[in-house]
Amino acid sequence: MNRAADQPDQDKRSERRQTRAEEVVYSSSIMLELREAVKTPSTTYVYARVHTALRRLLLEADLVPGDKLPTHAELAAFLHIGSPTVARAMRMLADEGLVAGIPSHGIIVL
Repeated sequence: MNRAADQPDQDKRSERRQTRAEEVVYSSSIMLELREAVKTPSTTYVYARVHTALRRLLLEADLVPGDKLPTHAELAAFLHIGSPTVARAMRMLADEGLVAGIPSHGIIVL
């Protein structure tokens, strides 16, 4: 088997999965609600609200294991919050076994 020939097909599949996952994340009513909620003053920390919304999204949305989520920076820009806040929420999701951060591959749904 020629691995070099298989690589472009694998890259295309990976790119389609990431695009589909990003569409699910960005079009989700959960994320749109969160985007508004982070603007509203609350006694709950922003990272906790982001964690809860992303957890709900992962459990309820049409995401399958292996889908790539947007990067911390992309989600932070979408939500108008700091990247460290998103990173903390993602670490909590990783601790729960819902996502994994893979160096140079991004955040993968488990």
